[in-house]
Amino acid sequence: MKRIKLLEILLIFMTLCIFSYLIFTFAFDKGYKKGENIGYSTGYSTGYSTGYSTGYSTGHSLGLDEGYNQGYDHGFLIGNETGYEKGYTTGFDFGNETGFVLGNETGFEEGNKTGFLEGYNEGLNDGVGHKYQFRDPTYAEALSFIRSDKTERNIYNEENFEYVCTDFADDLCENAREVGYECHIILMTFEGTTGGHTIVMFDTIDNGQIFFEPQDDWRVDAGIGVRYYRDNDYQIPDFDDTIIKMNIIP
Repeated sequence: MKRIKLLEILLIFMTLCIFSYLIFTFAFDKGYKKGENIGYSTGYSTGYSTGYSTGYSTGHSLGLDEGYNQGYDHGFLIGNETGYEKGYTTGFDFGNETGFVLGNETGFEEGNKTGFLEGYNEGLNDGVGHKYQFRDPTYAEALSFIRSDKTERNIYNEENFEYVCTDFADDLCENAREVGYECHIILMTFEGTTGGHTIVMFDTIDNGQIFFEPQDDWRVDAGIGVRYYRDNDYQIPDFDDTIIKMNIIP
């Protein structure tokens, strides 16, 4: 009796074990499949999102750079060719028109000036050749004459006014007239002394009046109110050297 009961208990226990194993296996398979499906879906979704974002960012950057470079190169070539052609045509037309107008005006002015000077000089030279008159030089001619003239080499001698500033000016102007140039002696009176000083002046036909110190050939400033020695970098005298009067001696 006891043995039968023990067998029943053992049989029940084995049955429970087998049943539990079957239930565990069934639940495991079912849970595995469900977990696999959910895991796959979740992983795919997350992976897709992450991959898309990363791929988009990288692809966009690479595409932008490559597209920009190719677009720039292509656009530059087309724009350069088109722009050059249109710019050349427009620039040429405008430059040709503007250049002609400006060249015509400038050429007329220069030609008129040159022709006048040459005609004037030729006419005056003919007059000088016949002893009719002296002529005013051009600025360049006056400078050239001053450089070639040797009056400044004469010796200043104040004793009894043997050879002073007036003599320098007179000799320089005589030499100028020898080559046909009009030269003027300028007698200046200063504010602070009863004496004065003498220089020369050429009334050039293209640069107006220019003054020279005949004792050293320096071109100097002269005019009412000018301090002759100070303003021309000479040694400043012990009197007021402001010019108050200028007499022109033809």
